[in-house]
Amino acid sequence: MSLHRYVRCLLLFCALFIWTALSLALPQGEKAEKKGDVPAGQVNIEEKVNKKIQLVHMVKPVYPAEAKKARIQGLVKIDALISKDGEVVEATALGGPEVLRPAALAAVRQWRYKPLGVEVKTTIHVNYQLPRKAKAAEPKP
Repeated sequence: MSLHRYVRCLLLFCALFIWTALSLALPQGEKAEKKGDVPAGQVNIEEKVNKKIQLVHMVKPVYPAEAKKARIQGLVKIDALISKDGEVVEATALGGPEVLRPAALAAVRQWRYKPLGVEVKTTIHVNYQLPRKAKAAEPKP
């Protein structure tokens, strides 16, 4: 066997050995990170904290009369900052029908959460939906 062929075989063997050793050393979840995943060795605090957020007092959002009359419905997306004591200290509407935003913000600002001891930034969705109109009963002969 020529020296070049021997070196190529040796390099291929080394590469295969290293690849096998690395794939066995890494747990399955860390082999292929998905987009948006937290790098290996780090903890996704946002996900863990959001699971622990518990609403303890909720003020139901008022449905504005002009929105009801115009039959406006929709989802109001609110960016909120919850203090370490569980109070909503900041709330900003990120989306949703303009006429529904002030009422949603007013309600969310009164909500209280179980204190976590740290400030938490989260997104709250307030869904405004009108009841469906019942079909008119057909007269019986």
